Amino acid sequence: MKLEDAIHAADGLDSKNRLATAKMIDTKVESDMEKALTVIRSEFVTMRNELGLVKTELMHVENKFSTVYWVVGLMIGFSTALLGIIIALK
Repeated sequence: MKLEDAIHAADGLDSKNRLATAKMIDTKVESDMEKALTVIRSEFVTMRNELGLVKTELMHVENKFSTVYWVVGLMIGFSTALLGIIIALK
């Protein structure tokens, strides 16, 4: 409902009833906004929690990659050392 429609609908009321109607509409709108804000806040909390989980998972994956790099580096180092020893012995 547009504000203009509400104003035209209230034109037939006396000033006392018009004021009471305006207060009721204001109370209803405020109540609806509080409900909407509660839902929005809840969604933001959920999003923050999910982003925290994603960050934790990324750190876990990063740690696994770090471990793989170390293992691959050590294998290359040992392979190079072994190859050097084999070449030196020939």
